[in-house]
Amino acid sequence: KDLAPHLPKMLWLYQMGLILFWIYDRSPQQRRTHALREKSLALLLSSLKLASFALLRPLRSKIIDLLLTAEGEATNV
Repeated sequence: KDLAPHLPKMLWLYQMGLILFWIYDRSPQQRRTHALREKSLALLLSSLKLASFALLRPLRSKIIDLLLTAEGEATNV
């Protein structure tokens, strides 16, 4: 529940990162971008499944703090 309000922003940042990589990808038919998308999407889905475990609460807190820092809303900036 603590990560849920931040998921749209996280997914948007992921998408923007892929688009930036795609823009600079000079491999034939953007093969590197396709490979990055497939591998990173699998990692992202696995991470989201694991994020629900209580043991990962400290990691979730750090991720949320990182997002808030990037948005300029962190309390300790």
